[in-house]
Amino acid sequence: MQTYSYKPPFVNILHREVNKRVRYYSIRVYKTLFGEYLVENSYGSLKNKRATGVIQEYFQTLDDALVASNKKVEQKLKKGYNRYE
Repeated sequence: MQTYSYKPPFVNILHREVNKRVRYYSIRVYKTLFGEYLVENSYGSLKNKRATGVIQEYFQTLDDALVASNKKVEQKLKKGYNRYE
């Protein structure tokens, strides 16, 4: 098990171009007031002001949240998204 020094939030921003439109996928890890960890995935087009969708998942430990976050990043990289630098 890996130990992390927590500095909120952990953020991964991915992007790709589809039909000449830039799509993004943002994955963030937050600590809640109740000591749980929230992984929030938001996605959409840069053309829109709001995210097309938001998915929230709660985890008991930071390690579980980061494993889920990294798994989602790997899935999106395989689909053609690139890291925003």
